Amino acid sequence: MAELDPKQILMRNKALLGAYALAIVPIVLYVLLVTNGVQSDFEREAQKLTTKKRQADSLASRIKADSPDDPVFTSKHVEQFKERAKQVKAQERELAALLVKRDVPFEEWFPKFKNVKPGQQPDYNEYLTYWRANAIPDLIAEYRDLVTGEDDVPRVYDQDPDRKDMKRSQKRYWVQKAILEAVRKAAGSEARLLSAVQFTDGPAVTAKPAEGEAKPLFRKSDVRLEVALPFPKVTHLVRELLAREVVFEITGLEVAKHPFRYEKTDIGLLVDGTGRVFTEDYAMGQLAKFEDWTGKAEDYVPEPRVRVALDLKVYDFDVELPPAEEGEQGDESGESAEEGK
Repeated sequence: MAELDPKQILMRNKALLGAYALAIVPIVLYVLLVTNGVQSDFEREAQKLTTKKRQADSLASRIKADSPDDPVFTSKHVEQFKERAKQVKAQERELAALLVKRDVPFEEWFPKFKNVKPGQQPDYNEYLTYWRANAIPDLIAEYRDLVTGEDDVPRVYDQDPDRKDMKRSQKRYWVQKAILEAVRKAAGSEARLLSAVQFTDGPAVTAKPAEGEAKPLFRKSDVRLEVALPFPKVTHLVRELLAREVVFEITGLEVAKHPFRYEKTDIGLLVDGTGRVFTEDYAMGQLAKFEDWTGKAEDYVPEPRVRVALDLKVYDFDVELPPAEEGEQGDESGESAEEGK
């Protein structure tokens, strides 16, 4: 029997082989593409789920622990934050209302010109006449014991108002009066101004909001005060300045010897403190007998005055009262103060 040639067998069964190939190719493609692809996608999704589970477990542990160092913010926290935001806005409004109220003394004119509309100025000639004939003389008369010395020359700020900025002179007048009120309340007739109150205007401080143009908040001006008063009254003066309606900041305080001289002729007592220094050699006196001594040194030598130089900053606020939130009660005092401006 003749041997079969494989090539002839393949040639004779070509159609059958083609059928086998067509049947096997889809199976191979299915295994390579579908089975492996589904398995790969499944593994990726399983890995994602495993990661999410770990995150969820970690979040649950943090919520359960409720640690302030590692907080988890829930809807409850969100509500608390919203409530706190309302409280902060209300506090900001209260602060603005206070600043508006403290600004009222700066915005007022003399009673004679109380009908001047906001943003406008009185007639300059009329205002200048009142300044010279009434405002300054009345201030000197009210505080004569503080602003005049042995030379009887009043030491007050009385510079004529600037036609273009009369409000500046008006504000300086109120500041000067507030200072004189503080000095009188602190030391009474024991105090004397050594020079007129000095003013130096400062720049306006502004704030730029998230939207819109920058708005002025306040202006700081420098004020210099020199006064003679007993040393124990220095702290009283500081307290009274800070208690004024006008907002002062004390930035410098200098205390130095001030010349003084006391004489009591009935006992031959002379205390001379006019020099730069003072020692026991400058005090002489003799009582006729020891029984005449009252036991109080101030009966013979009153407390000498010292020279006190104060550097102040005065704050002139220009704050607008923000609108109240829905359901929030407005500050009546602040609103009325704003209307007064």
